[in-house]
Amino acid sequence: MLSPVVLIAMLVVIVLMFSLRRKYRIVPFLLIAFLIPPGQQFVLGGIHLFVGRIVVLAGLIGMIVSKHPSGASRFVGGFDKFDKLFLAYALLHSIAFILFYSQMAAVVHQFGYLWDTLGAFFLLRFLIRDDKDIERVIRVFALIAVVVVASMLTEHFRHVNVFGLLGGVPIEPELRNGSVRAQGPFGHPLLAGTFGAISLPLFFWLWRSGHSRNTAVLGVVSCTLMTLLTGSSTPLLACAA
Repeated sequence: MLSPVVLIAMLVVIVLMFSLRRKYRIVPFLLIAFLIPPGQQFVLGGIHLFVGRIVVLAGLIGMIVSKHPSGASRFVGGFDKFDKLFLAYALLHSIAFILFYSQMAAVVHQFGYLWDTLGAFFLLRFLIRDDKDIERVIRVFALIAVVVVASMLTEHFRHVNVFGLLGGVPIEPELRNGSVRAQGPFGHPLLAGTFGAISLPLFFWLWRSGHSRNTAVLGVVSCTLMTLLTGSSTPLLACAA
């Protein structure tokens, strides 16, 4: 299942992951990672090649072929203890999963899991290197929140998920006790609301830093609405926390 619009967007982002300067690659990567419905994919030999998974691979290849000072690490601080802990966590998770199910399908599933988890982790370690990069990421999150909350408002009032028109998420929103649980491009309303809730502290940091205060306010408003429009208690509790 792959919409022609999504295919074109994916190809454009892949080109940008090779052509843009390192500090700007994070922008198209985050936009396609968050705004493309999770069901958009190829299936090849039993392996689900999701759009985000393909872009991660392109980003890693771009990281490897990027010019880098001789002897310098591609990651800030080098391959440190946190990297080793995360690597150990991901590998042990996969080993436990495979041993529990003891099926070839579990091996294929965990291959995809490691591709997503470790690939995205080390790609982001390469792309995010200083406070300027962090600020850029948060500003992109604000843009994502604005786009998503606009679609969620459409879901709430018109009962149509515009991202569902692409395929990969339902067109008609989920209802609970007659209330709409909007989800936008996310796989579930809980994911959409939790993204909004955990992004709030980032926008407060952006406000306190004195940079892009208008963007910070826009982010806070959008993420608060995202949390409310899901009609779920989990995002509300995360927001309160």
